[in-house]
Amino acid sequence: MTDALLTPQQLQVWRTLRKVRDHVGAAVDRELTQAADLNASEYIALALLSEVPEGRMRQQTLAEKLGLHKSRLSHLLTRMGERGLVERQPLGNKGVTVVMTERGRDLQRQGETAYHRALQRHFIGLLRPEQLDAILEIADDLGVKPRAP
Repeated sequence: MTDALLTPQQLQVWRTLRKVRDHVGAAVDRELTQAADLNASEYIALALLSEVPEGRMRQQTLAEKLGLHKSRLSHLLTRMGERGLVERQPLGNKGVTVVMTERGRDLQRQGETAYHRALQRHFIGLLRPEQLDAILEIADDLGVKPRAP
């Protein structure tokens, strides 16, 4: 590692990575909104809740799995609560449990196919298997482990 400025190529790689993330994210959001009136953050939170018994998880655990700071998750859950997708139940001085409602479960199921199709159409399906392997290898080299679906 050096303290030198990035080379033009290194800067281009960084900017391209961010642009790819933004492009794919916007496409997934668009298709999820059309299919299930959910954005990607809402869908992923619901998908994580759908994978655990009774659709309930400690708020701190959900934050870790989503890779969100407490304040950002709180804002997301407030919005989702207002829409009837989740409920927050206090655990005394031990935090909060997030519980998926029936409406949340219905929209998660409705959005699941759209989510997978959007990722296939705008990202996964456009890459060769060796490119997918390279992405996983790069993530591993950077110490990045998958957090959410």
